[in-house]
Amino acid sequence: MGAGRVRGAAAVGLALVMAALTGCGGDGGGGGGGKDPRGGPAPGVSVTTSAPADTGAPRTTTPLAEPLRLLPVVMSAPGTCPSVPFTADPDGYATYQDREEICYVVRPDDGMTVDEPRSAKASYDENGGGHIVTVTFNSRDAARFARLTQELSTQQAPGNELAIVRDGRVLSAPSVASSITGGTVVISGSFTAASARELARGLGGG
Repeated sequence: MGAGRVRGAAAVGLALVMAALTGCGGDGGGGGGGKDPRGGPAPGVSVTTSAPADTGAPRTTTPLAEPLRLLPVVMSAPGTCPSVPFTADPDGYATYQDREEICYVVRPDDGMTVDEPRSAKASYDENGGGHIVTVTFNSRDAARFARLTQELSTQQAPGNELAIVRDGRVLSAPSVASSITGGTVVISGSFTAASARELARGLGGG
């Protein structure tokens, strides 16, 4: 599941997307790792682990109409995603947009889906001094997430970023510094109270 794996038609498709994004983002930004088009970092800066989750606790999220997709990022840049087909090759790539009009190129086959997180809650971290979103997975998803984050943690930016996709749009794309085990994930960064609540709702929280 290496970030450098590019074969066949996928290599051509990725090259086309990188060229298109470089030409449409103002400052170019190819491989820029999820920068806000206004110059600041994207809202989801990093994910870390917290205390091990009680994965048998009752679920407190609402059912999702479409599963969450957690997809490794290849590159990102400001601008509209180009219309480049990726379905011709099983090693292909895909593109997704976020609300800030940043386009992410991702590796869908190397990611995972989550049907229903057990919980997703926005709060204020008194120790870290910022708004955070805490997500808890069930035991099966926690094990898969640990393996995925272990792989991402060995990559250089932006290959260590994880796009959280729902309903065809990137909700956040935090970076991963280490393997996250235990089933409880903390997403931190330049959140406001409102944007943290919005992300928690997007993840199925109340």
